[in-house]
Amino acid sequence: MPLAEAAGDELDRSIENYAAVLLDFKSRIQQCLANAEWDELPGILSSRQAYLEHIASQPIPDERREWVKQIALSTLADDAEFLSKVEADKSAMAKQQQSLERGIRATQAYKST
Repeated sequence: MPLAEAAGDELDRSIENYAAVLLDFKSRIQQCLANAEWDELPGILSSRQAYLEHIASQPIPDERREWVKQIALSTLADDAEFLSKVEADKSAMAKQQQSLERGIRATQAYKST
């Protein structure tokens, strides 16, 4: 096998691995969101960002550019979905907090009478 062909095969394996690694990041992010593991999330997002920057710094053969573009678009769509979930959770938590505060005020008013 000529050296150029071997390098091309290695690059193809690396590119195919990108999708698997990004899928793992997606799964870990989903797990954090589902389990409200907010302390874990920044580390995972930071690692994923570094990985995305690594991908962007690699040479991508012309015939694989569309495939890599689709991975990037998929990642953006996932992020939009994650953001929507976080915003919904944030809104629900704000409503719970308001309800708690009303309960505390009602209890304090009852005690002071």
